[in-house]
Amino acid sequence: MKKEKDKIAEVINYKNVPSYTETRRENIRWFSRLSPIEKIRLLQKQKDFLRRMGVIK
Repeated sequence: MKKEKDKIAEVINYKNVPSYTETRRENIRWFSRLSPIEKIRLLQKQKDFLRRMGVIK
């Protein structure tokens, strides 16, 4: 039983998972490197996706 718990503890080892703010910072950095046209295209894709999912009309 103890071994099973150890395995679970290994799986739930959040040290390797980047934090939300880190990920967000990386995404912002990546986004700021895009050209204005690429940014518009990306936002348009996002908007289309949200529209398809029924989040926005």
